[in-house]
Amino acid sequence: MQSKADAFEYADQVLERWYPSVEEGNNKGIVVLITSQKEGAVTGGPAFVQAVGENILDATVSENLPGICKFVILFTGI
Repeated sequence: MQSKADAFEYADQVLERWYPSVEEGNNKGIVVLITSQKEGAVTGGPAFVQAVGENILDATVSENLPGICKFVILFTGI
């Protein structure tokens, strides 16, 4: 699988590879961290997104993932 420049595009690609049909991935979600760019993405199937909610997903990506990326970089020395 080739890496994508956009974290969300890459996360969608990973989700589609792991769960090729909507039925399989309907209630699944993933978090992707791209430490080199200090960004991440949270994505999932329709039931996952509905259960968690767009506001929580957006807040997680904008407020929490950048801090986690910084921690991972600091912790691993990258």
